Amino acid sequence: MNKYITETKIYDKNGNLLNTVNENFVSGKSSIVTKKFYNNVSAWLTNPNQLQLDKFTKKAIDLSFPDKISRINDSELKYIYNFLANHWNSGDKFVITARSTLDTCTSCQGYLVYLQRLQRSMGKVLLLR
Repeated sequence: MNKYITETKIYDKNGNLLNTVNENFVSGKSSIVTKKFYNNVSAWLTNPNQLQLDKFTKKAIDLSFPDKISRINDSELKYIYNFLANHWNSGDKFVITARSTLDTCTSCQGYLVYLQRLQRSMGKVLLLR
């Protein structure tokens, strides 16, 4: 089970800091995460809506493995979904600092690159640290 610990700084188009959001994500399906925490999920954990997350990550697979491993409940994808759903429209520049208890797989690194491409095409600025 991976933990993905994030800090997202949100700025307006003039460079003024609007908000700093600290969120933490754990890999795994919501029901399994809840069970592992004995139905007492800590307040520090951000747990996105599982139905919406499932739609968002439906085709998230790691093609580098012969068995095409599903990445639908990876902590990094939970962050990307949550970022787009809750923070994307709240600023023009984002500085994201993240650390992971495990190495970020190449598939998830690719999804973060796609997020950067999206921001460029939408006229926003996104820095990953």
